[in-house]
Amino acid sequence: LDWTLARLRDPRRGPAPAALILSGPLLEVAVRLPAWKRAAAGFLARVAPGLHLANEIPLEDLCTDEQVVAAYAVDPLREGRSTPGWYAEMQKARARVLTGLPELRLPAQFHLAGDERIVCAAAVERAALADPANRELLRWPHGRHELLMEPFQDEVRRSMTDFLLAHAAISA
Repeated sequence: LDWTLARLRDPRRGPAPAALILSGPLLEVAVRLPAWKRAAAGFLARVAPGLHLANEIPLEDLCTDEQVVAAYAVDPLREGRSTPGWYAEMQKARARVLTGLPELRLPAQFHLAGDERIVCAAAVERAALADPANRELLRWPHGRHELLMEPFQDEVRRSMTDFLLAHAAISA
């Protein structure tokens, strides 16, 4: 969203997409950080931006499929830590996106897990429902954050494909 809004505001940055599909966009964090991390975030971002700290996301909060969760647990490329620098930049990007959402007039399809634990579901709903002429909200009641890893992923992909094909036909 931040990338798209930057291009809509300044076309010299490059073309913006004609439509968006957003799965659990990070408009607000649902993960509860310990108070000390929230209090120290700004200071640590300045003095130790690259410090690796646990991200507080339990793997089972990502997906309902136990096999997927087990694969995440042993994936050598999975990173269970974040840095204060990343957190500070993420908060800045979130603020830009929340301020710029009213400018977003592109067709957008928002996907939201029914058991979302990573991002704030209410924030995603507010964003999607704020412009019903351009935005569609699809709720997946039996899923968690990683909808494209859920047992019903084919249905999610089908809805995304249908949306893109519908909007490709309009803009072609």
